[in-house]
Amino acid sequence: MAPVQKPTEQKKVVDPRQRALALGLEFVKRCLQSNNLDDLYFLLTNDLRALVPFDRSFLVTHVRGKSGLAAIGGLTKVEKTSRFTELADSIAKPVKALDRGILISGNGNLPDEEISAELKISLEEYAKKSEAAFVFFVPLTHHGMILGHLVLEFLEPTPPEQIGILTTLNVAPFIAAALFEKLLLAQKPNLTALIDPNAASGSFVKRYSLAKKVALILLLILVLLAFIAPFPFTVGGEAEIAPTDRHLAFCKIEGLIDKVYVLEGSRVVADQVVATLDSRELDYKIKVQEKQYEILTSEMTILRSSANEDPSKLAESALVELKRKAAWEELQFLKWQTQFLKIKSPVAGIVITKDVDSLVGKKLQAGEPFCEIASPNELSVEVFVPEDRITYVKQGQKLEFYLSGNPRKSYTLVVKEIAPAAEVIPRLGSVYRIKAPFVDAPPDAMVGMKGVGKIVARESTLAAIASDRLLSRWQKLSLHF
Repeated sequence: MAPVQKPTEQKKVVDPRQRALALGLEFVKRCLQSNNLDDLYFLLTNDLRALVPFDRSFLVTHVRGKSGLAAIGGLTKVEKTSRFTELADSIAKPVKALDRGILISGNGNLPDEEISAELKISLEEYAKKSEAAFVFFVPLTHHGMILGHLVLEFLEPTPPEQIGILTTLNVAPFIAAALFEKLLLAQKPNLTALIDPNAASGSFVKRYSLAKKVALILLLILVLLAFIAPFPFTVGGEAEIAPTDRHLAFCKIEGLIDKVYVLEGSRVVADQVVATLDSRELDYKIKVQEKQYEILTSEMTILRSSANEDPSKLAESALVELKRKAAWEELQFLKWQTQFLKIKSPVAGIVITKDVDSLVGKKLQAGEPFCEIASPNELSVEVFVPEDRITYVKQGQKLEFYLSGNPRKSYTLVVKEIAPAAEVIPRLGSVYRIKAPFVDAPPDAMVGMKGVGKIVARESTLAAIASDRLLSRWQKLSLHF
């Protein structure tokens, strides 16, 4: 008996629209259940192929008024130097104005007239530069706000399936909701307590416990470093720029100041006349001496002419001649003194004497200084170190000088001189003057500029430095008991 043949079973055909709907719902579910923002970015730029097969993708976000590239398909981290990254980032800002989905061909032909001309040009230029056959722009809108745009690129010349395009546009609002949630929780993680207070309190306890342990470990490390790690021990005080050597323009003969040719701050060159003395007194002495010389000459001539009649006149003429020679020597001495009527600068530099122009009419003695001149290339830093710390300072130690006008910049110098005795300065008390010359003085340095000087005295530990300070304070305090 021949076997009975069963009728052929017909396969059940699934409607493509239903399949697309199921895939869309599943994809939205995965987006909403994603753990964090990075997982959501990965889903949007990779797993969206389940709805519409694409070749390349990237996501741009518009958050806090800034538009930028957030994720690229196939990459866990955005590479800022690649050509694709630069091209994708260039469209991030213009595409913010796009509020609906657009599929554009790679030739850049966009017939849509409902968008602005500027946006149309930007989209067409991007489509041409991307070298893709089609580019699909999907806006992600939530509560009327455009949170971002998905950009999908298709390299094949065949247009993408219409069902996939429509499904992507239909699920875009749900994707935007998931993106809004993840962005909000990323910015405000404390909002998790609105949903799960227990988890929030537990996380707070964990964070507090972890912070406490970290703080204890850091405290222990700091204590160990205080006893072990070398630390530069510095001493110092207020400082100012001063001339390395004092150059004085002084008066070489006694006289009254007649004219002053410089002011405080004037630049002078070597041998420049800075002031002149009143020459009237010296001129008077020269004229008197010249008259005396002429009288003695005439007297000597008369005596010699009458020597033939009276030989005794010859002896008198010899005495007059001696007086005449003395008068001549005195006259030459007075004329030699005229060169010192001009007070000259010994070096090139800047006049730093205050109110030097007010010295007109003042009588100066021979050797008395008229003004001080500082050479710009011979400047030093003088640091006023308190007497209780001067024992730490030695010659040759490094000194860091900070100007008050530019506290960020330091000048490295070397201690050269230490004053042998203390001096009392108002407000600073008893201090020692430490001098460190500039090797190459900065062009903007001027005499009198204030600052702070720090001298690296030795290498020590924080614990040793603190104990020395406490012991010094205790010794001073114990004197009162």
